[in-house]
Amino acid sequence: MRISRGSVATVVALLATLISPITGAPAQAAAPVVKAAVPIDKTYVEGTDTQAPLFNPLVVNRVDLTLDQTGIANLTANSYADFQPGTIKLTLQDGTVIGPLDVGIHLKGMWGSHRELSQKAAFKVKINYGANTNQRIMGLRKLTLNNMVQDPSMLHEVHAYRLFRAMGVPAPRVGYAEVYLNGTDYGLHANIETYDKSSLKRWYGSTQHLYEGGYGQELNTSYYAGLQPDEGDPADLSDLKALAEANTNLSGAAWYTAMRGLADLKEMTAEWAVEHYIAHWDGYERGWPNNYYVHSNKHGVFTMLPWGSDQTWNDAPYYAQWQAPFVDSGALMTGKCISYAPCAQLYTAALAKIHEIEPTLNLTQEVDKVWQVIQPYQAADPRKESDVNSALFLVQVTKDTMTSRASALTSFLSPIKELPNLSITYPDAVYSPGAKVRPNVVRRSSGQLKYYVSWGADVCKVDLNTGAVTALTAGSCRIMVDSPEDSTFYFDTAQYSVTFVNSVGELTIDPIASIPAGTTVPLVLTKNSTSTPVVTTSGRCHAVGINLTADAGSGYCSISVTVPADSTVSAVTKTARILMVKGTRSDYNPIIEATWTDGSLVPNGGMLRTIKTPSAVSGPCVIIPSGIKATATSGSCNVTIPTFSDLDYNYVSKSFSVSVGPSGQTWPASLSAAGSFVLGGVTTKVLATGPTVSTNLGKIAAFTTVGPCTVSVIGGKTVATMTQAGTCTVKATAAPAYRVAAISRTWVLRK
Repeated sequence: MRISRGSVATVVALLATLISPITGAPAQAAAPVVKAAVPIDKTYVEGTDTQAPLFNPLVVNRVDLTLDQTGIANLTANSYADFQPGTIKLTLQDGTVIGPLDVGIHLKGMWGSHRELSQKAAFKVKINYGANTNQRIMGLRKLTLNNMVQDPSMLHEVHAYRLFRAMGVPAPRVGYAEVYLNGTDYGLHANIETYDKSSLKRWYGSTQHLYEGGYGQELNTSYYAGLQPDEGDPADLSDLKALAEANTNLSGAAWYTAMRGLADLKEMTAEWAVEHYIAHWDGYERGWPNNYYVHSNKHGVFTMLPWGSDQTWNDAPYYAQWQAPFVDSGALMTGKCISYAPCAQLYTAALAKIHEIEPTLNLTQEVDKVWQVIQPYQAADPRKESDVNSALFLVQVTKDTMTSRASALTSFLSPIKELPNLSITYPDAVYSPGAKVRPNVVRRSSGQLKYYVSWGADVCKVDLNTGAVTALTAGSCRIMVDSPEDSTFYFDTAQYSVTFVNSVGELTIDPIASIPAGTTVPLVLTKNSTSTPVVTTSGRCHAVGINLTADAGSGYCSISVTVPADSTVSAVTKTARILMVKGTRSDYNPIIEATWTDGSLVPNGGMLRTIKTPSAVSGPCVIIPSGIKATATSGSCNVTIPTFSDLDYNYVSKSFSVSVGPSGQTWPASLSAAGSFVLGGVTTKVLATGPTVSTNLGKIAAFTTVGPCTVSVIGGKTVATMTQAGTCTVKATAAPAYRVAAISRTWVLRK
């Protein structure tokens, strides 16, 4: 929505005398831009973080963006298209140059401020774009470059957000930049600090979600699901749903009680009060919500953050966008708040805090200083949508609004009470059942304080009158305290998160000088936690539970023992380094032939490989390198392996016996000779005179059949039975013995 105003021609002459810092003839569009002198004025730089210098409103840096022809075509065809790949180069006024860097570029803004590439476009630059997920510019993940087409003075956001921040409301810092796209001058832009992880960590200890509220999106059950989750899990909106349900279903004391657990109402009332004070008609407060964010921490406690404050500070005397009251019931939460006395008192106290803080900011002086810096850039801006006279007019309107609003607030609050400036702190304490801490209270007032737990009631309880907090378990809880309104002081509230930490975990590991390879040794631990220790290893060992086994006979094993926290003791980890030494082995297998099994025979002339060359042998065998050789068809040999060692073990001497046997495998005489047989009138053929058939090397025959017959034992004999006329093939097979081949015999039966 564009600002509309009456003719300003009649007041331009008057303004020339009213605007003391603005002198001389209006600058021409082609006038050269004069850079600020060095050293740079850092009066309004807030914070010591690496990105703070980018948000100095007394500096105009240069931003050069590039897009290839595809990106230009995409944004020309659809100015709301998603981020396009491009580059950025940032030239700071102190001469520092950053880039060019590969980034994503998107045209920002909605109905009132959105412009196409052919106009004075506004830009959002995603620095951690695509594969460059860890890329930053002075710690920033994004740049928001506002075109300020709805603010010809180009001053409003700088000073609006400064007042929000002074009131303890998280709000963006603002600097300025000349923006060029593919070498074309797009004019002066506001560099607005983007709400993301980089900025949120300056304000919050934790972030569960950051939600962006747009036009018409109230915080009730009808609209909450339409808010955009910019940070946090987009699939889990349970925290926002709880806030919306309380706003929809509750009123009065019930709403107030619920909201004090779901929201920081002191911060929220401060946000609402500032919106009213600066006449922010396009934010949350005016009954058609727009341009706001809500943030929840890990406990689901919400605060509100402002946005879109370019059309503020317009409350006359020359022109009024919104003849803004200091209190109304336009927004859902504000309406519920001012309808319940304690919350209404909290809101009034927020207005009183503005009355106290705003004069210390010297905002009109800041307007003059910022305007002196940006005026040459504003005049030279080739794409600005308002002329210089309009800008001059609205600079004065801004200053006059600051003056008139301060005066009007004084009248609204009259008679003005004092702010209690209430604050509480608690010492952190080591948890033990019933541990107790007491508050340190700072305040101006003297009324009876009331304490309660707003979240964490499972962690602690509080004495309603003294504020003494008793621990129920280790963890954190939020204690709130109210100072009542009286004839001298406004209502005030304060909060503090009390933390009961577990006592320090203790753990000792009894020293172990060394562990022989293959040996398992239990770790001896002394601990003050009931939790089960977890052992991890690296090096030449492994652990099962607390039992440590050496996997090698040299080197070291590094162990890490962690005992998790229990209900009273914090987690603790200790490490140790243990020497691995050679072990002694007597349980080794002296025979290393892969096909050797117990009971095998070494065939005459056959060899048996051993783990080491035997030191002695007796019987029908001789020693060969790394083994023995059989020299007979029967008997047994006694073999002795000498002591030996490898990298991990010392092996003891070992003796064992092996039997020797024939070099060939044969069937017994009890097995029928192979051949073809016509059974004639009978149906069976005796294959062997016993129930089993074993070869001379002890291998038992297995019988298979093909055709109409079976093999079974009848009368203690092994027989083949024909089940019908035809031809049947019967085969007996004995498996191979050690170093001796398998054998078979076949019979063909006909009937």
